[in-house]
Formats: sequence, structure tokens, C-alpha cells
Amino acid sequence: SIYVIPPKDGYVSSKEYELIVDKNIKSVLGKSMKKAQSCKFRIKDEVVPTDILIKETNLPPISNGFYDAENNELWLRYSDGQEKLLVSSREDNDLRYNIAGIYNPEFSLDRKSIYFLSQAWVVSSSLHKVDIETGQEKFICDGNDFEVIKDGKYKGKLLVIKHKYRGYPMYGSYEGVCVVDEYGNEILSLGEEFDKDSFYKLKNEL
Repeated sequence: SIYVIPPKDGYVSSKEYELIVDKNIKSVLGKSMKKAQSCKFRIKDEVVPTDILIKETNLPPISNGFYDAENNELWLRYSDGQEKLLVSSREDNDLRYNIAGIYNPEFSLDRKSIYFLSQAWVVSSSLHKVDIETGQEKFICDGNDFEVIKDGKYKGKLLVIKHKYRGYPMYGSYEGVCVVDEYGNEILSLGEEFDKDSFYKLKNEL
């Protein structure tokens, strides 16, 4: 066996290279080969996820007990053109696990998972996460909109708009913005009544 030091800038995908071992190169025991050897090799293109797709189906809509939502699917497209089904709509009595009307998908920062929203309760959707490699999907928390935070102290966490309720003596409901981790734990509350512009601006300031 031999150790080969790659070029300074690495190899180029799809390019063919030739490795030549001169006969004068000696082994660790001081032995030389009888003749030079060569081996041609090609660097494979790295297949990576590129696009998230939401596809319609011809299946009946899914009910959440309040209204019917679209029976659709979440797909992933790779750099080689292949596509993979990750999540299908499904009906469940527990609306945390009811999947329907999938929308607003977004890659996690490491691009190993996808977050997405599903239509759930009357006043709120549900936020989910699916592992790209295993297809394992899980409920994160309730929410009506979200963004993956790209930079700053909370990089990789989620900025989520939630429908919340005030306690005594104010009562009533409001749309509050909070920072949530990948397990659904609320780690920072940022107030209420945020409009869309403020929401997207805030995610760049955290």
C-alpha cells in the first residue's frame, strides 16, 4: 500500500487522473519493484441534495377535524437528477402527527434535514423535521411561520411565529415570535404582533 498526497487544490470532479509509481521507489523494507506501475482513476461527481419539491397527489384530502387539507408529498431532488420521496400526508387523531397541506420547506444548515410546516389546528400549523438520509420525521412544535437562523448567537436554531394566549388579566391571543431549538424547546421569546417584514428582518439580527 502507498500514501498519495492529493493536489493542493484537491481533485476535480469527473476528471481522469493517472497515478504512476516509479520502479525506483522503495518500500519501507528497502525493496524496489521490478517495473513501474500505473493506475488511471476518475473522480466521481459528489451527489448532493439540491432542491426541495412539494408534489400534489390524486389522493383524497386529509381532515384535521376542522377542515380538509391537501394530500401532498415532500420530495428531494439530488444533483444527479434523481428524486426521493421523504414525507407523505397521513391522517392521525393527534394533530401533532397529522400531516397535510405540506408547505414552506427549508434545509437545516448542515443540509442533512428538512424542516416544513403542515396544516394542523384552526389557529396554527405544525412544524416538523425529516432526516434526509433515514427519512425519519418528527414533530417539533406548533407554528405559523419559521426561518432557520443562518448566523449569530442562535445559528442553526429556528425563528418561529406562534399563536399564543395571554393570561390574566389581559387574555386574548396574539402572534408571538420566539427562538426554538431542533427539539421544539422555546429558548427565547421576542415579543408579539410581529408582521412579516419585522420577522424576516429580525432573523438577520440574531
